[in-house]
Amino acid sequence: MIAEETWNGSAWAPARQYVNGTQYIDERVVMRDVAGGGVDHYYLLEELYSVAGMAASNGRLKEAVVYDTYGEARIYQWKAGDVDRNGTVTTGTGSDETAVQAHLGQAEPLYDLDLDGGNVDNDDVAIVTGQANETAQLATYSSFGNPYLFTGRPSDTLLVEEGRFRRIQDNRNRMYDPHHGRWFQRDPLGYVDGSNLYEYAQSLPIDLVDPDGTSIYLDPRPMFPGSDPETLTLSGVDPEEEVVSTPV
Repeated sequence: MIAEETWNGSAWAPARQYVNGTQYIDERVVMRDVAGGGVDHYYLLEELYSVAGMAASNGRLKEAVVYDTYGEARIYQWKAGDVDRNGTVTTGTGSDETAVQAHLGQAEPLYDLDLDGGNVDNDDVAIVTGQANETAQLATYSSFGNPYLFTGRPSDTLLVEEGRFRRIQDNRNRMYDPHHGRWFQRDPLGYVDGSNLYEYAQSLPIDLVDPDGTSIYLDPRPMFPGSDPETLTLSGVDPEEEVVSTPV
């Protein structure tokens, strides 16, 4: 997906645009919130190319995502004033407030909390004091509409009943249920990966990925400098057996 549009009553209007990476089919890089004024949000990735968080253009954490073993996500919305990222906005001695004040008049992007592109000023300090004692908030949805979560795949959040939500993940050929760690549909290829047609990644979700619902791969970890640029295919193979690697 490279863009999303919404119907405004008379025409389709751009909502969000995406830039994807070249290292892996589901590597997410940047999301531009067109409807929100053209603000860019940068993806922070972890193992499995799962989205660990979103950062602002100055590098400040805006959202953090925590997963259980099978990929059920908990989204935390981070406060702009929490410059030390300890989960709570603090004021007084040795606090977030004093950290910003120490950079007044300087061109320090990490302390430019209002993202105006200028030097750090009292408007940035006011953001901290205005959020004093506030903490990161657990959220049902991304505050700016990010759809990508576990293994870099898009998810929909559905209302199950009042106060309870469930996410379902689109893995191209099948829908995945991270709450139960299983597929919603049978394996369209049959028993190539075992006797359980609803089993996800041979019950090895921290080591294997299945980006299209039909093929299992060893964790294609983000290829940062010094990492191994190879992907090992495991579809239809016993994970205990030796597997020959295939360069990307």
